[in-house]
Amino acid sequence: MSRRDDGEAGHDPDTPPDAEDPLAALGDRDLSRAAHRLTARITLIGALVLHLMVGALLPTTPQLAPAWALPVFATLWFVIAALVLRWYRIRAITTLLLPMALVVVWLATLWAGSNLFGWGG
Repeated sequence: MSRRDDGEAGHDPDTPPDAEDPLAALGDRDLSRAAHRLTARITLIGALVLHLMVGALLPTTPQLAPAWALPVFATLWFVIAALVLRWYRIRAITTLLLPMALVVVWLATLWAGSNLFGWGG
């Protein structure tokens, strides 16, 4: 006569309780890594969208600054794009701030050039 005394109805006594829960099979470290990867991917998408929006501003530079400024800003744009792609896993918040920093540099340069050197006028 076999008696089941495991405290749960319908639970197989030969199967460990953690084997039935797929998340229990993952350790805390694996869940943390999965959450980090998901956060990094979402941050990358956000940073790339912001970066493309900043890139849409760059073609207006020759109307506001000398012709040499466009290649300088385009080079800076590509450098920041490379940093975003390289840093999105290890410096997620920084990748969101880099496109905004580029806008600040762009606007500050155009403002200083307009007020100090007479650009765009």
